[in-house]
Amino acid sequence: MDEITGEIKEFAKIEVDDDTELAVGSRKARLQQIEHMKKLKYWENGKRKKHFAQTMPAYEETVIGNYPSKLLDSLIRALPYMNYNGNDRINANDVIKLDGKIANDTSFSKLWGVSRPTAVKYITRFIEDNIWEAIRVDGFNGNAYRFKRDVFLKGSKSDKEYLSKKVVLETLAAMITYADQERARILSSPRNREEKLYAKRLTTFHPIAFLGALLTKTHYKSFFLVNNRFDDEIVKEEETVQEVLNSSYKKRRFKFLKKYEMWNLYSRTETKKLSSDRKLELEACIYVLKRIGALGKWETGKNEYYIMNPSLVFASPNAKCDHDWYHFICTMFNLKNLE
Repeated sequence: MDEITGEIKEFAKIEVDDDTELAVGSRKARLQQIEHMKKLKYWENGKRKKHFAQTMPAYEETVIGNYPSKLLDSLIRALPYMNYNGNDRINANDVIKLDGKIANDTSFSKLWGVSRPTAVKYITRFIEDNIWEAIRVDGFNGNAYRFKRDVFLKGSKSDKEYLSKKVVLETLAAMITYADQERARILSSPRNREEKLYAKRLTTFHPIAFLGALLTKTHYKSFFLVNNRFDDEIVKEEETVQEVLNSSYKKRRFKFLKKYEMWNLYSRTETKKLSSDRKLELEACIYVLKRIGALGKWETGKNEYYIMNPSLVFASPNAKCDHDWYHFICTMFNLKNLE
């Protein structure tokens, strides 16, 4: 209000940045401005600064559901050590390295906890399936290896028609370490009834392979594990995740991943009914992944749905859920923001 004329100035303009200008006057408009600024900060927080690899179509088509759990486990363990493969330039910086050194058969056998002949067998399979390529690097005796870019891509943009899932490599490396520690502890020194059952009836299980099988099943707006096509519009532009979940009609758009489907992806089987042993192994994998914060569980009534940690897997900084669901996800995984 002008102190002299008493005129109410409804549209004092405030420049937000070079591209945005907001008209602010009434209390309602100011509140709208505050909400808009929150959203801008939210989108800004979504920009990823850590290195990631993109899951490409060949990973889902060739690997998931086709690899036994130990082989898939080994592949995922090598992923944090991949380097840029987005172009045809090949040198010592573009291959898989362990502890800063070009990885060879012996170093892979140590990484995977298998004999050298078994490591060679795994590597041969990866090359035959066009997951890896063998490369000769000047000054290095023997083959070096790198991921094929139509399986996992790092250092280049993917096809816009395919909404790839991005795996944050630093977070994955930490998750692998935590999962190994938890599995070893459970099998050797179980603390509760559930863990004692796993230790008694399971000789081993592979939570990292299980995680690898679920990577591409993360819905890009809600982070639920789903069996939808990547281009299915589950949550429309004007909708919130909670709005869709609260509507019995809209909720049908979600094809939540069932446990037997998880098992089939993990174990190279096709079944709709799990034996008690298979169910126990699946539950052990889920238990560890929940313990280390890779997965979260959302329960409503008798139903339970699993959510991927968005600091581990995401689709795109520009394809995010609404602010309220984002806050819920951050609370579930104890995240300050998704960096």
